[in-house]
Amino acid sequence: MMRAIILLCRLLGLTTPGYAGGWYFMTPPDVPEPQSRSGVICHECKFRLDAPIRSWKTERSYERVSECEKDKAFDVATWTQQAKDRRTSLQDLFRDTVKLADIRKHDPTLLDLMEDLARSDERAATRSSYGLCIATDDPRLK
Repeated sequence: MMRAIILLCRLLGLTTPGYAGGWYFMTPPDVPEPQSRSGVICHECKFRLDAPIRSWKTERSYERVSECEKDKAFDVATWTQQAKDRRTSLQDLFRDTVKLADIRKHDPTLLDLMEDLARSDERAATRSSYGLCIATDDPRLK
């Protein structure tokens, strides 16, 4: 029954904080930051790597540390690739002066938004790379 609950929580993207004997994938909290030009949160801020582990965000839970480490690597690779793809799209747009002029004319904030999305993906990759797999019974969680 417990395994079914854990599986359901994983499928729904929820954590299972009451599960003993497993692992958490945890990421560091943000340093507060200002708004960006497009109104999306700015992505140049740092992470609070020195914050106590108990204040880090629990992203997911696992039964084995190997699953946690595998997911961490997958997250970093996925976010990195998505950021690279967004950057490539932006570069392609800047090469096409006709499309670029049309975008600037009809929606001048779109380019800022696209840039913010690329930065957001880069930030997610960095956050995941700083993430740690922590045992659920680790005393630093108390």
